Amino acid sequence: MVKIDNKIYVVETKGDNMATNPDVRSKETSAVDWVAKINELPESERMGCEWAYVLLTGGNFYTLRDQNAGMQQILEYSRLTRNRAQGTLI
Repeated sequence: MVKIDNKIYVVETKGDNMATNPDVRSKETSAVDWVAKINELPESERMGCEWAYVLLTGGNFYTLRDQNAGMQQILEYSRLTRNRAQGTLI
C-alpha cells in the first residue's frame, strides 16, 4: 500500500509474464470491486482518501521510470478500473 496525498494505492507487483495469467486476471476484478466498496464508505472510515488498485508489472515500472515518471504518475498509469481488469473498453 502506498499513500500519496489523498490517495491510497493497493499495489500488486507482477512479472510481465504473469500479468495475463487467468488467476491474476480473476483476482484483478475482485480487487477492483473491493476497492470500489471501500470508496463507498464515509471518508472518515477510509482515512479520508480515495483508494485504487494497481497492478504494476516490472516492464511498466522500468519503462516509466526510465522516462522520468514520478511514483504517482506510474501508479496512476497502472491503476486498474473494472473495465480494464475485464479487458473491455466500456
